[in-house]
This record gives sequence, C-alpha cells and structure tokens, in this order.
Amino acid sequence: MVSVLELGKKIMCMGYICDRCLGRQFAELLTGMDNAERGRIVRLSVAMEIDRIAADPEELKKFEEDESEKIRVENFVGITFHNNKHLNIQLKEVDKENLECFLCGNIMERLDEMARNVVKELEGYEFETFLVGVKLPEHIESAEAKLWEEIGGIYAESIRNEITREVGKRVQQLTGKKVEFKKPDVTVILNLQRNVIELIVSSLYIYGRYNKYKEMPQARWVCRHCNGVGCKRCEWKGRLYDDSVQDRIGEILLEMTKGVDTKIHGAGREDIDALCTGWREFVIEILEPRKRKIDLKKAEKEINKRNKGVVEVKDLKIVDKDMVRIIKEKRSKKIYEAIVRFEKEIDEEELKKLKGFQAVISQKTPTRVLHRRSDKVRKRRVKIVDVERIDERRAKMIIEADAGTYIKEFVNGDGGRTRPSVAELLNSECEVEKLIVAGFIDNENSSGGKQK
Repeated sequence: MVSVLELGKKIMCMGYICDRCLGRQFAELLTGMDNAERGRIVRLSVAMEIDRIAADPEELKKFEEDESEKIRVENFVGITFHNNKHLNIQLKEVDKENLECFLCGNIMERLDEMARNVVKELEGYEFETFLVGVKLPEHIESAEAKLWEEIGGIYAESIRNEITREVGKRVQQLTGKKVEFKKPDVTVILNLQRNVIELIVSSLYIYGRYNKYKEMPQARWVCRHCNGVGCKRCEWKGRLYDDSVQDRIGEILLEMTKGVDTKIHGAGREDIDALCTGWREFVIEILEPRKRKIDLKKAEKEINKRNKGVVEVKDLKIVDKDMVRIIKEKRSKKIYEAIVRFEKEIDEEELKKLKGFQAVISQKTPTRVLHRRSDKVRKRRVKIVDVERIDERRAKMIIEADAGTYIKEFVNGDGGRTRPSVAELLNSECEVEKLIVAGFIDNENSSGGKQK
C-alpha cells in the first residue's frame, strides 16, 4: 500500500494545491484536527523528506533525475529548506499573490466570507435550525474525480462535504442556531456555479378545526384550463371561485408570518354547497414564512372576527409536516343534517319507516363527478338516525355514514347508481335541499358522538 508520504508527493506533482485540499485527501486519518492542519502536516513531511535527500549527494542526484521536475515548487511557498538551497532560490521566483489551487480554485480560502454572506442572506427570517448545501462548478467536481482516479481517494472526503460542514460551523457560531440534517427550518444552498446563495425555507404547518357557514370550496379552485394564469373561461381571474376556506384562514396567517402563499390539507372535505358545523380538522401550510413564532390565540381571534358568520376556527397549533399525512389518512364517520325535498307529498307514517334504517349501500361513482373520478363501486355503511317532517314535501334527516359516502346520492339514488336510497325506500324522487356536516366520529370510538 502506498504511504501517506508517497501519496502527498504524487498529489503535489499535479500542481499547486492548498492546505485544505491536500489535507482533505487524508481526512479519514487522525482526529482532533481539520483538513488544513492535515494538509500542512503532509506538506511539511514531503518538504522534510526532500530536504533530507538534499543532504546526500548520491540520493539527491537520483531524486533530481527521477522526480525533481514533477513536484511543483509552488507547493513549498512559506517553507525554507536547510539543505536544498536550489529550491530556496526557485521559491523566490514564485508569484505568491497569484497562486491558485488546481483542485478548488482557491474557493476554500473563502469559507469565512461564505458564512458571513449566508448570515446576511438570512436576515429577516426567523429560524432555529438550518442546513447548508452546495452546488459546485463542474470543473471542480471534474478535477476532484480526476484526482481520485490517480490516487484512489481511499482516505479522502469530498470537497462538497468539507464546504458544507465548515460553513455550517461558522454560521452556527455567528447566529447561535443549530445545524439540523433531517428537518431544518431553512436550507441554504451555496450555488458556487453562479456565485449566489439560494434559500429553501421550510413550510410552517398549523393545525386546527374549522366550521364553514357559507357555500364555498375548502381549497382555492384554480382554473384547470389556464392553471391560474387567467383565461376567458374563468373571466381572467385564474380561479373558478372567488372565495375559499383556505383564503379566509390563510389571509390572516400570511400577514402574521409574512409567507408567500398557503396550501390547505383537510381531513376530507365537504361539497361546495354543503356547510360544516362539526369542526373539520385541517392543516394549513404556510409557504416560505419569514416569521415562525406567532401568537396563534391572537390569530384565531382575528380569523374569527374578520370571518364572522362565514368561517370559524379553533384549536390552532404548530405541528410537524407528519400531521398532514395523519389527518389525510383519517377515515372518520360523519354525521350529516340533510333537508330533503320530495317530489310527492310524504306523510308521517312513511317517514317513520326511515328512522333507524341502516344498511351497507352500494354506490357507483356519482354522475356529477364521473368526469374527474374513476367509475367504480363503493360499499358504505349508512344509518338514518332521525327523521323530522318539516312540511308535506320536506323533511330533516340526521344521517350517520362511513367516510367517503356520497350523501346526496344516498338520498336521490342517482338514477339507480346508489342502492338502496331514500328515493327507492319511499318510491319518490327527492333531492337534498341543504346539507350540513354536523359531526365526526373517529373509527376507534365505535360508540360514536359528535367530535367537538
């Protein structure tokens, strides 16, 4: 196996190399020092070996014939030889001001500068954790690959690793914030290709529950024809509906966090024309927030004040991204209040037949959503908990149903695509006039009850 000394000589034959880049080729040897120290040790060791050889005329002659032209004299700048006077003379001719490392192009001399620039770029952002990444110029990656082909690189670490580690340490010292590898608040990309700093600010996730008292979609409906740009179909608005639960809640949170936009993730969603009084769970995602520490009690009050009679929220709290998956995977049963209008007059005795009805119904994908959902059959359990006659052709029904049940189709039958249905049971065409999601029952809680 080639010795450290021989490897050092071989590397220094390829051109001038800075201490950090030289030492990095031996990063897996010894601890308690950085690569600059390792590089200095290797450089001095090679210099000492050359000076030792110079003390022996026979050995010097052989060395000069074999290797003197290979090792670049620039690698000994700052070193004075005791025996090799010839090298001392050569070193006086070296242009020390314009030395450039063949591996990094002197980028490794800019670590302190990089760290200061990162701290400046982060001004105005609240964060507790960060991570540094780097995009290297192609010529540096190519030079490193070529070097490793020559020497093997068995003890080396990459220049990418060293830059991210060393800049990260300096930023940590300057800001007092912590490096976090898994879920940093902000990721800093040192783009050395373009000599710019790019920030990837992690989203802020806020959990809560909402009620909706006005007809509107849960999420912003971007026009699918223009993808939000604006076209004739959406009257140049970029969206199909002017209002949404997402915008009502997100507007205040964006003001407080100074974020750029929001996404809403709900535990299911109700139809646009359905209301919700059962406190549906949601997570609202704030994109690129500058402020991460906000008063959520104050936010809750402000949201409810501005949206009185339209949208109401409660239980706001900061959560991890994992909460999005948790609520989306929930399959809670739901309690609905439905005002149903019948085509013919329905008397009390007929309605009584419905109270307590329960069955596993078969639902084909409703006609109204076939354009965006696959046509398949779903089995869902439903129960009509209570029925109350309003007048000759209207009734109020309390219906408990599995997650994913199309309640409107359970009522009207959808031309026979849902069976059995209320329409089929009463032999009368009927439609849902008003629908309210009144409660949620977690699957674990089989005894039921409204979730408040």
